[in-house]
Amino acid sequence: PGPPAVVSTAGFALEQGSSFPTGPLAGQTIDFLAVNSFGLGVNGLGDIINEATVGGVGGLYSQNGLVIADGVIDGVDGEFAGGVDINDSGSFVSSFSDFDTIDQGIVVDGSLVLTNLDSISGFNIQTLLFSNSLDLNNNGDFVFDAELIDPTTSTTFNAVVRATLVPEPTSLSLLGLGVLALACRRRQSKVQR
Repeated sequence: PGPPAVVSTAGFALEQGSSFPTGPLAGQTIDFLAVNSFGLGVNGLGDIINEATVGGVGGLYSQNGLVIADGVIDGVDGEFAGGVDINDSGSFVSSFSDFDTIDQGIVVDGSLVLTNLDSISGFNIQTLLFSNSLDLNNNGDFVFDAELIDPTTSTTFNAVVRATLVPEPTSLSLLGLGVLALACRRRQSKVQR
């Protein structure tokens, strides 16, 4: 079949040892840019997200600057590592590690949503497998690899898990109020006609 096709490139989005090309961090040097087992994500708008360190601050960066810094996430002190993805609305998903209370977790938009201490559909999580294995779509669905334990037999098995973000109760309340306001506005415009 021959060699794979040559891809055309538009230049480097981010480059270790170089300065940020644009945005709020323009001119600051990228000290470290994670590669290999650390995944990176790109959305439909061409924005990328990747684990990096700039000016001694580690975290997730896009071309526009720092998305979120390593540090305390929901009371857990740790750092981002492994897969990461960003959707068209700018929501992101990433793995998160610390070595005190949890080994591995998944963070969505700055909130820790799952750790290796949790269970999925009644199966305990043995390991969250993060080598480039997180993906987030525009509907808030994300997938990841996990090694699970069947609590009845103590056997382990690998699975690709699909999860869906559900709005917080306050978000649902605000959404309900918005729908109610829209219905009232429609009713008023019909009465005025």
